[in-house]
Amino acid sequence: MCNVNYLIEIRRFNTFAARTRLPASAQLLWYKLIEIMNQHAHGGDWCDGFLRIDNPYLLAYFPMSATALADARRTLCEAGLLEYIPGEKKRTPPAYRL
Repeated sequence: MCNVNYLIEIRRFNTFAARTRLPASAQLLWYKLIEIMNQHAHGGDWCDGFLRIDNPYLLAYFPMSATALADARRTLCEAGLLEYIPGEKKRTPPAYRL
């Protein structure tokens, strides 16, 4: 577990997103991922590894198509804001780490 200050992370992200003109879809995905990860945290202690989140669950939070999800995910990975491990179809969901 690592200690994370949710508000500080959001402020840092806002600064980065404004400075780099991160697309709105990538920003929305980042916010949804940090919220899901915050739900799985124990107080300020967050999982310091990857969190598995299946696509239907994530798409319920991210009101766009699966293609838009993949594009936003790729943008976040390329910006160094997200690490992603693809899942195995019908076996294990994808894994995310901010």
